[in-house]
Parts: sequence; structure tokens; C-alpha cells
Amino acid sequence: MGTLVLDDGTPHLLAADVVIGRDPEHSDAAERGLVALRIDDTSGGMSRAHAEIRLVGWDVTVADRGSTNGTCARPPGYRDWIRLVPNQPMLLVSGTEVLIGNRVLRFESAAVPPFGG
Repeated sequence: MGTLVLDDGTPHLLAADVVIGRDPEHSDAAERGLVALRIDDTSGGMSRAHAEIRLVGWDVTVADRGSTNGTCARPPGYRDWIRLVPNQPMLLVSGTEVLIGNRVLRFESAAVPPFGG
């Protein structure tokens, strides 16, 4: 479906739903089968299981899991960050940046939906 590119250039291929955080392996989301994506964060602003990336048909969404410090997104062409409403998914378009703690991830779409879909 696409790739999450971390601010250090590390790519993470999206092939399943993902839970992102500083220690997501032990979260309820990981226990439900989401892929755990651990990201180092020195700011102290990232929760253990901070946000979820979901693949919904041909769409990719991000949702803050009710974290203390929140999650922000910046679609292409926007200057300012948009703070996500907890547990409300936001559609990611190619080039959207997501701010979690002091780390930035960029979504790059790899899939083109079929005609009529």
C-alpha cells in the first residue's frame, strides 16, 4: 500500500495495520495482531503505543490512540500541523507527514487504485 519513511530515512513498508510507539510490542493493539513499529524518541513525548496506521481498502489512515501528547499531521502543501482528534482516523495522502513525539514520518503511496475504485 505504501511506505512510511522515518525522518532518518529508514523506510517501513506498509503491508498490514501498524501500531507505532516507543514500546508497542506489549500493547493491546499488538496483541490483536497489529504489526508493532518501535521508534526511538528522546523527547519523552511518544507513548508506548502512540498511534495506529490502518489499511482500509485502497486507503491508509492514521489515528492517535489517545496519547498524552497527541499526534499531528501535515498534508502536502500545508505549512501548519493539524492535531488529530484522538481515535478519529485521518486519511493519509502521499507526502503527508505525521509528527509523533519529536519524530516525523512521511507516508509515500505505492498503490494506485483500480479504475472505478
